[in-house]
Amino acid sequence: MTLEATAPGTDHGTTASGSSFYAAMRILPREQREAMFQIYSFCRKVDDIADSDGPREERLAALQQWRNDIDALYQGRPPSRLADYVASVKRFNLQRADFLAIVDGMEMDVPQDIRAPDLATLDLYCDRVASAVGRLSVRVFGLPEAVVPWSVPVAVASSVMRRPPFWRRHAGQPPGAPARRRCHRN
Repeated sequence: MTLEATAPGTDHGTTASGSSFYAAMRILPREQREAMFQIYSFCRKVDDIADSDGPREERLAALQQWRNDIDALYQGRPPSRLADYVASVKRFNLQRADFLAIVDGMEMDVPQDIRAPDLATLDLYCDRVASAVGRLSVRVFGLPEAVVPWSVPVAVASSVMRRPPFWRRHAGQPPGAPARRRCHRN
């Protein structure tokens, strides 16, 4: 993946169309569907930057630009690539801190690869890359604000189940290594 592939202008639905996420989100009412596709697209774009093969300095600068763009969105001056997020942010009370947490999580991968982190680092990383997405999502789904803290363990568990190559990479296993499975029999 190159930094050019993460350039603005991607259609949110097109970004998700090759995934199981796309099929699941198609059944939502239009406003919720659009908000979820926006969240998905945002996550894909910042993740693609973090995972690109570009120089670290360029990736850090690109992620900083996303931070600046999120700040501008919440200051009422959205850049063109986030102009259609305005309605979703207002309608669903999407929090600036959650978008920024996602960028911060992606940035944790840039200065150095995260390999077998200590528990505190892993917890922080999970909060940023999984839990923040969960907090945004439960707001879009219209769940009561009291449910938002419960989105955290669900988002982390979902991420762990969905992306074993990612977690193997962060646990220090090579990307192509087979998953270690343990079966316990009584």
